[in-house]
Amino acid sequence: MTRPPAPPAPIAATAGAVTRQTGREWRTPHAGFQAALHRRRQALEHAMTKTLRGLRPKALGALTRALDGETPLPAAVHVLRAVGWYGAVPAPQGRIEREDAVAAARQRDSHRLLASRQGLEG
Repeated sequence: MTRPPAPPAPIAATAGAVTRQTGREWRTPHAGFQAALHRRRQALEHAMTKTLRGLRPKALGALTRALDGETPLPAAVHVLRAVGWYGAVPAPQGRIEREDAVAAARQRDSHRLLASRQGLEG
């Protein structure tokens, strides 16, 4: 038994005119559907990230109040985890000799310059 041809994937996905199984079948081989799916996921991720960034001041305020409250330990653990200091504190890293630091800075600058030139040409 032959199935009728499916509507174009992005149109069907947008309209919600397909079943989950059909969506799964299209997801892998259909490049147009994959592109539309990735665009939508990126848009959602961008919106969620923007919302989370807007909540940072509130979160920091809540942590500050909790640190000043009766049980500061849970808030302190959250702060330490957020900055990567919970558990083992890594040893400081970086160049300790001036000449090494200067050479590393020059190398970073040349990489940035090369990257910016490639960005303009490409």
